[in-house]
Amino acid sequence: MTDTGALTIGEVSKMYRVMQTVFELVSDRHYNPSKEWLAASLDDFRKNFIHETANSAVILRDKMLLICHRDTDDDHLFVFFNGDASVNTLKIKEYAAKARSENATKILLVCAGKLNPASKKYVEELPREPGQPLHMQVFDEDDLVVNITKHELVPRHDLMSTEEAKTVLDTYNLKTSMLPRILSRDPVSLYYGAQKGNIFRITRKSETAGTYITYRQVL
Repeated sequence: MTDTGALTIGEVSKMYRVMQTVFELVSDRHYNPSKEWLAASLDDFRKNFIHETANSAVILRDKMLLICHRDTDDDHLFVFFNGDASVNTLKIKEYAAKARSENATKILLVCAGKLNPASKKYVEELPREPGQPLHMQVFDEDDLVVNITKHELVPRHDLMSTEEAKTVLDTYNLKTSMLPRILSRDPVSLYYGAQKGNIFRITRKSETAGTYITYRQVL
């Protein structure tokens, strides 16, 4: 919880839109976030997640914690929100411990500020820690104000399962290396949490064929 003085309408609206994008992001990754978590309106967001006094207002980012899971497996995802100007390693360890206590394997961290160099290094090491490896993906709040996958110029992307990808490659007698590429740091790849070796099915609109499908490998 970071005291920022008087919050503007724009700052509150921005955080509300970030919340909406996070809800859509985890849903698009096939998790089941509680609909009760998402504020139904800007007024509800202010009422539930803004603490106001006579001289200041605070966004209660700790209260915005989201825990969700998939129906098909035991995969749990924690979403933490942090409003600090610099996120230190101690805070990252706190998030990791909380996620591990619930047997989670993945964390999304949405930050108003930046991770310091030590924190970045620790995040990179989390998947290699013995015992219960964790994967943490860090987003800047500013990158989640708008859901880029809903832009009219961005075609539909579907991250394929291993079985789906194998079927496509076998059908067309292809190797993954023969497919066009999309980088893992591409905004769409980041949105879906795509990893190197994954394959996207991309559906585009066509004036003549209605729609057509292409495939891209993630690098």
